[in-house]
Amino acid sequence: MTMFLNPYLCKIILKHQTVKSHLKFRFPFLNSIQLLLMCAILTACGCENSKSATAQETGETMALAEGSIKASPSGLPFIGFNAKGDLDAPEQVALTDSLLSKLPAKVKSMLAIRVAGGTRSQKVSGIDWDDTKVTLWANLQKKHGIRLIYTVNGNDTPENQRRLIQRFIDAGAKFDFLEMMNEYYLAKFRVGKTERQEVTQKVTVDDYINKILPRFWKELDAFGIPYYVIYAPMKAPRTEKQNQHFVDWNKAMNKALNGQYADRDLNIVLHLYRKGPGPYDYDQIDRLRAETPKGRHIAITEAGVLDEDITYDQRITEIREHYKEIFKHLGSGDYLLDQVLYTNYKNDETATISSRSSDPGKLTAKGNMVVKFIRDHYE
Repeated sequence: MTMFLNPYLCKIILKHQTVKSHLKFRFPFLNSIQLLLMCAILTACGCENSKSATAQETGETMALAEGSIKASPSGLPFIGFNAKGDLDAPEQVALTDSLLSKLPAKVKSMLAIRVAGGTRSQKVSGIDWDDTKVTLWANLQKKHGIRLIYTVNGNDTPENQRRLIQRFIDAGAKFDFLEMMNEYYLAKFRVGKTERQEVTQKVTVDDYINKILPRFWKELDAFGIPYYVIYAPMKAPRTEKQNQHFVDWNKAMNKALNGQYADRDLNIVLHLYRKGPGPYDYDQIDRLRAETPKGRHIAITEAGVLDEDITYDQRITEIREHYKEIFKHLGSGDYLLDQVLYTNYKNDETATISSRSSDPGKLTAKGNMVVKFIRDHYE
């Protein structure tokens, strides 16, 4: 075998902070020369044969510590559910287990669950995740081969979040990525509505980029799990002032990803909810892809239709059409997660599974539609 050195790849490996921190964490005795040698070995083995190759172009999966930078061979995005994972965990996991048991392995390999997601993710911490709950989700992943996503709680301390993630990993869980907090672009964070449990301080985009993210990365980099960061959705109806705030948020994020954090593999989170009639800006997905560094993935970790002016059955139809349109703009390595896997909230019709459902598999009417959507695309 002829060994050759790919200088570009070596530069990327040495510069890439996530990989670099992971190597230092796992192999503290490595120096820069040894990293170069590892690079040469990886190159000679054919792990990378072109400086322009990306995971999305090759369709390969690259394991990275307990997470992964991945692209699906099918060319389709990963699909799944946003979950309130700590809520009624024994019942929720049992119902999810029943649902997953009816799906073939090739479908489950493409399924992802945002195990700690949404507004609830910013309210709960390690004390709410006892060992039983952690183990239930870890065992569910091991049994069915699904993917898990964790949303970091910015109201907790970085140290506490590191410990909770470590408990999941110790139980055998693997996270595709860490979502860095939830919807900080909303007005409740901008003005600091601290009467809301999920809001403990004012948060501007500058705070997020220059204070919050670095503070948590200091603790979480050692895991080597990819990060996905908050972007604001463009949607109507909204006032001109609200729209401008969201535009400014995304401009600042783009500047950070292309500038000070260009050496970090930061990917994009969007939440796409449709409400009311009229055109919806699905092209925003393509614009963000064009405005951010090449090869970054986009995760729609919450999606649905929030419209109280239509019936439940009409909403189900609207959700299906909404997901079909989103699908046109996503590709291999991206994510689309339905809102929501399970809830026991009264008057909440967003759940896919519910103990109150008369369906033998405890799927709601909306859940039956979502599962059919998944089967139609992935079987």
